[in-house]
Amino acid sequence: MSSTMQEKLAQQHDKSQNSQGSVAWEGDAFSQVMGKEKQGRVRGLGLGPTPTEILGMPTTWHAVEVLKLQEKVDSMQGIITNLQASDSAKSFKVKELEDRLACLEGLFNKRNAPSK
Repeated sequence: MSSTMQEKLAQQHDKSQNSQGSVAWEGDAFSQVMGKEKQGRVRGLGLGPTPTEILGMPTTWHAVEVLKLQEKVDSMQGIITNLQASDSAKSFKVKELEDRLACLEGLFNKRNAPSK
């Protein structure tokens, strides 16, 4: 272990004795030596897992926005499906009324037709 890491660990140990409720990775010895955490990766687990795989949720605002937009798209697709079903039902009703009107017109024309 490097001397820098050993010094930071000793300092951190003293701080951890007095801290209550602080987040472990904020300013810890590891982050002081290794630098700021890389976005999209889980510290200490290498390049393999991402926060989504570990925590089950994305960490970037882009991913959150994509999820919100996907929810809106899904909602709009549901609305479109409902409107299409409603339109289909209305088209059926219009066709039914046209048929009934044609039937009534036929009866009316027969009734009012001149007798021979």
